[in-house]
Amino acid sequence: MNSRFLVISILFPLAISPLAALGQTLVEQDQVTQVQVQLGTRKLREISCYQGKAGLGKAQSDSLLRFTPLSKKLSWAKKRFGEESQKARNLKKLARLGKKACRQAQAQSYFDSERFVTELGKSTFEIPDSLSASVDAGEEIYLQYCTLCHEPRVNRTFSEYRAKIALPPMNFSEEEIDDQTLADLTAYLNRLRQAS
Repeated sequence: MNSRFLVISILFPLAISPLAALGQTLVEQDQVTQVQVQLGTRKLREISCYQGKAGLGKAQSDSLLRFTPLSKKLSWAKKRFGEESQKARNLKKLARLGKKACRQAQAQSYFDSERFVTELGKSTFEIPDSLSASVDAGEEIYLQYCTLCHEPRVNRTFSEYRAKIALPPMNFSEEEIDDQTLADLTAYLNRLRQAS
């Protein structure tokens, strides 16, 4: 009896999750960019762009999305229906158009797939060109310095944040919050803004 339990407990951690087996990933919705592409005269299709990949997204909750890369959907269609099937041809075209649209969206976005501020974002948020700015690093800074005292104050520029944090009750000097730290914080507080 104990030996069966031991075998099961050893094998369980090695099991692959159903999402991973299908090439799907659960992601935060704010990490995904939505674009639309048109297949010939058909209606517009919504494509989700995540980490430079084109895919299909399905909401799982208010904040989570199930992302399936179009490349995985295409592989599945080829195996199931054949390489020359209409479904496989449509998915191949959709994957090509989606990849192109995702590249264009990223070029016109404030953030890249790794959640760093792009050149457009730096210009819009007035972050000095010499600095990189990371949403993830900014979140850590926000949790360390800001969350205990007040709610997020979003959609301001780097220079606006510099002026605000120097005033009471914060009174942070440039030595306490240097430019790199403020750049990351600016990225985090602007993470939900969409390029127009």
